[in-house]
Amino acid sequence: MNIRNIRIYIFFIVTYLHLSGCQSPIKTNVILSSFDIKESKANGVFVAEYIPSTMKLNFKGQSFYIQQVWIEHYWLYLDQMKNIETRKSIRGFIKLKNDENIFDLNFICNNKNGGITGGKLFFEISEPKDTLHFKFYINNDTIPVIMCRFTSV
Repeated sequence: MNIRNIRIYIFFIVTYLHLSGCQSPIKTNVILSSFDIKESKANGVFVAEYIPSTMKLNFKGQSFYIQQVWIEHYWLYLDQMKNIETRKSIRGFIKLKNDENIFDLNFICNNKNGGITGGKLFFEISEPKDTLHFKFYINNDTIPVIMCRFTSV
């Protein structure tokens, strides 16, 4: 068998495996986060929603738009059937409308640094509060934002 035949053979094997319905497995026993508030509620992990004092963060040369802010319980899939296990701990998320430059943006929530996961900003919080204080910054340009807990009537 020459090299050309081996490559063709490998190509057909890979194509067959791809077309035969191989599905990527669902991650189990790994802490996950919801895409947005709607999914958080559907998953049964939603805790609270917050409304920012300003939706637009204008920095020198860049703008970000806050779309949603929520807190949810830590959760994970127990099995491939998407059965969810909810943990007691919680964390918050900020979904931006435009996230292409998300790695340029840094922030502090109640004196704790935040991070980025799944295209969203996240912040650690021990319990839901009525008001959260944020400082968003890029280099030395800082914008303070207050988030108030939203309660539906």
